[in-house]
Order: sequence, then structure tokens, then C-alpha cells
Amino acid sequence: MWIHKYLLQPVDSLNSRSNKEPRLGFFIKNANAPSNQDDLIQKFLNYTEFIHWPELGDPNLAELKPALMKTVNADFQFPFSISENDLVTVKSNALVSRYDKLLGQEMEHLQDGKFEVLKFKMGRNFKDEYAALMKLNLKPYLVRIDFNNSLNFKEAKEALDKLKKIPNLEYVEDPTEYGDYHWSELEKITPIALDNFTTNIKNPKHFQYRVLKPLRGISLPEITEWTIQKKKLVVTNLMDNVVGTWRTYIYFCELKKQFPYHVITPGFHTHALYRNYEHVSLLGFKGSEWSYDQEKLQKLLNVLEKLNWLRISILDSKNLEQVLKDAGVEQ
Repeated sequence: MWIHKYLLQPVDSLNSRSNKEPRLGFFIKNANAPSNQDDLIQKFLNYTEFIHWPELGDPNLAELKPALMKTVNADFQFPFSISENDLVTVKSNALVSRYDKLLGQEMEHLQDGKFEVLKFKMGRNFKDEYAALMKLNLKPYLVRIDFNNSLNFKEAKEALDKLKKIPNLEYVEDPTEYGDYHWSELEKITPIALDNFTTNIKNPKHFQYRVLKPLRGISLPEITEWTIQKKKLVVTNLMDNVVGTWRTYIYFCELKKQFPYHVITPGFHTHALYRNYEHVSLLGFKGSEWSYDQEKLQKLLNVLEKLNWLRISILDSKNLEQVLKDAGVEQ
């Protein structure tokens, strides 16, 4: 496969486990892509993205290459059946991760963007975050909370007892690391969402919402089983760059087509979290709403074709850090 490295600079901490350091990521190009494709969507699906989250379990850069290649190959092998006619207009949730004096200003921007669903990242300092949250007028919104497994069970139980007071609380995501007993107790307090990226537990039971990050791998048989169990599905990105955001949108449309009654409001409006997101004009967003724009997707493909790409192979004994260094790619 081929990679192109980038760095995104967060405006503030992105979640309870991250800091403000630049976020490393890669645009990925499928080395086995057919050269004679005419369909715009199929052309784009030869590209994907991998954004590095060591805080959430990714290997460090020196050990990343096998995991990256395995993940990306699975992504490229997903059996898309989608066409342009299936690319629907959709509203995303907004993601809020700051609780400083600029929170009120950010809420004004979200109101102007006509967002209906807000997702708050919490868990760095719950007491202060909760105090700031409860000063907001949340009545117009459906509210999602995400702790990224930052609490222990006792802390999670106490937090959920407070959060259940929020009007229109939809769910609390990953309050603590998954365990059948603990989550069976927590789901008695509020609805719970489980992120597919943050747990390797087989056959988890105690949740009502499954958060899917499809660029990190999804299984259609598993999704089908969750829908039989009447779980709701929330498709999100990983706060990626433009390629990952477009691809997450296409995944959403694919899954919405197959599971229309289970796939609910997605979450991929994350570009405002970065100060150097240079491809904003190529996204499909107008406020909270994303509409498919053929011209923008073609422009994105034109941008990707002009980038400098670096070939990596699992057969090469060099790790990714060494490959980038030898190629003169700035670390």
C-alpha cells in the first residue's frame, strides 16, 4: 500500500486521554486498485485513512506497521454495494471536548449550525466538567456523553447518577472498561453505548447502543446480530482528516441502506477540533448537515493524486518509524 503522512494540530484536548500534541495520521492508497475505474465512488474507495491513537490502544510508531496494514487491508476488503443514489443527506452530531471560558462561544456556533445532537467528551475532571455542562441550556438537544473508559466502576456509577438528570440524555458511552457485571449495573442508571474500537470483549451484552468506527473494522454478521438484539448503531469517525471523514460518511450510507431502522445520527463533524484542517472546503458539511457533492469528491481525488506517496510493504523488515526516516519524511 501507499501512505502519505500528515499532522493535525488540535485546538484543545480531544478527549480525557489525549493532550494538545499534533495528531499523526496517514492517507492510504490501495496499491492493488484497478487503473481503469470510471465510477467516482469506486475510485474514492481505493483511498482510506489511519489516524494514530496510542492513548486508546494503538501501538507506538515503531511497532505500528503490522497493525496499520492489517486494519487497512480489512477496510479495503469491505463489500460495499453502494451507489451515488444511496448517498443521502444526513445530520451529524457535534463533538464538544472543551470546558473552559470558550465553551459558551462554541455552543453559539453549534446553535448557528443547527445541530440537534451534541456529544460531550468527559472524564478528565468530571466535577468541573459536570458543573460547566449543567450551566448550559441543553433542552433543545439530544445529548451524548463519552468518557473513553476514563473512570473506574465507582466513579462511573456516581457520574451516571448525576448525568441522568440531563434532559434528553440519549446515552453514556464507555463510562468504564467493559465488564458484564459492572455494565449490567450501570445500564440500570442510564442507557449505555459501547465503542467497537475500545473493547476486545467477545459477545458483550450490556449496552443499548453500539458505536462503530468502520475504518477500524466492522463485521456485517456481528452488526446483523446486534440489530436482532435491537441495538442501535452509531457510525463515527476517529476525528480524522478529510479522507476518513468522507469514507465514514459512505460507510454510514451503506449501513443505513442495509439497516435503516437501527442506524441513527452519526458522528463525523470533527474538523473544527483542529486549527490546521486544510481541506475543509472539500467536506460535504453545511452546518450540521452533510450532502453528497460530486464536484467536491472529484476535487478531493485530484488533490490525492498529486500528493507524494510512500510505498510500504509487510515484507520490508523496516518498521514504520524507520521507513519514514529513511524517506526523509519529517517526524
